[in-house]
Amino acid sequence: MIIDCGQAYTATADNLSVPTTPSALDLLQVVAGSFPVLITRIYASCSVAPTAFQRIIALRRSTASTGGGSVTVNPQGAGGPAAGFTVNSICTTLGTAGVNLDNQIWAQPAPYQFDLTPRGILIPASGFYSLYLPVAPGTSYAADFTIEAIEIK
Repeated sequence: MIIDCGQAYTATADNLSVPTTPSALDLLQVVAGSFPVLITRIYASCSVAPTAFQRIIALRRSTASTGGGSVTVNPQGAGGPAAGFTVNSICTTLGTAGVNLDNQIWAQPAPYQFDLTPRGILIPASGFYSLYLPVAPGTSYAADFTIEAIEIK
């Protein structure tokens, strides 16, 4: 599906194992390619006790985090082009932090939602966006996330 000046995409990761070490990690990271990416919505959930809380920070990084797994990015709509950006999960070696875009206490297991439709968060070409957990959880848990984005072409 074409939206305004770009192609819409969705990336979903299910049943990710969020470890207790290292002391901080990126739950997800978007790495823009040759074109800017407009992130419109992020939805994350997890399987923890109803009294669990986790600080979660959305930020732009000036260098990429590494050590994570890749997540398949799918075009919305039939026959859309392949994405020119990547999404990674559970990045354990952190890149250099940049601009803090959102800072919340995530009351788990209620879902975390970062919904900026229709305006979104612009990640410049060759830029990095992370959903960062600055403190490792006390016990490991399973997490899921879905990210919706538009690659501006």
